[in-house]
Amino acid sequence: FKHSRICGISMAAWDGEVAQCYYFPIRHQTGERQLPVGPVLSGVRSILENERITKIAHNIKFDEHMLAREGIAILGPRRDSMVEAQLYDENSPLSLKERALIDLKDERAKVFESLLDDVVEKQAKAAKMGKEAYRKQFGYARIPVMTCGVYACYDVEFTLRLGKFYDDVGVRRFFAAPYEIEMELSKAIFEMEETGMPVDTNYFEWLAEATGAEKERLKPLLFAQAGQWEFNPDSDDDVRQLVCGRLGLENRLWKHTDGGAWAVDKEVLESFADEFPVLETLRE
Repeated sequence: FKHSRICGISMAAWDGEVAQCYYFPIRHQTGERQLPVGPVLSGVRSILENERITKIAHNIKFDEHMLAREGIAILGPRRDSMVEAQLYDENSPLSLKERALIDLKDERAKVFESLLDDVVEKQAKAAKMGKEAYRKQFGYARIPVMTCGVYACYDVEFTLRLGKFYDDVGVRRFFAAPYEIEMELSKAIFEMEETGMPVDTNYFEWLAEATGAEKERLKPLLFAQAGQWEFNPDSDDDVRQLVCGRLGLENRLWKHTDGGAWAVDKEVLESFADEFPVLETLRE
């Protein structure tokens, strides 16, 4: 998130019955009129840094990272409806839309996710980019303000309603200790991620060169042991062809990948390495 910036902020107030939702567009790259960044961020800061106000978000650590880019902290009581969702039902997906659909039985969650996804897909095609690459580069900055605003307002409504739902069923009451631990842990992880850690880049550059040289040294031996077949040892398909086709081990394999193909991971290679030297060299 180091180079990310907020293009809009959605917030909501809750009186126990009705959620009043707001969207503040500040940096959309659409040419539309928007609100001035300074006053919006100042107003947001006055709310989020007020230690008397309880704040709730779904995956609050993400919001804290984004706000940190603007010099804003979330202070005072904080809740995370994603943590509450996991304590309520750890076997269901944790995304906001999924929990709105499952726990709130609100079909609108699917509709708005689909609408925004369609807009991103069309824009990505127009830019001749893959959808995920486009989303990674531009986020929601090129989504029209009204489309993004309605989507974001429903997000904060879902979050508030989920918070009320989990309170009504007693999640924080029944799981008080683990919930408190999870919330303290998310604070610590946020600080760790913001701080980062020192890395000796010179060492890793040396290590890359050393291991690369060792791989090149082993290749002639590997190809000779494979019957002078110069296959790609970094390709699972080539390794599978070696293990199943050339060594005839297909009927002795026992693991599959998520895609249903035979697994040829370290554990599999090690189990046959005593019989076939080529697999020991490949494993190395």
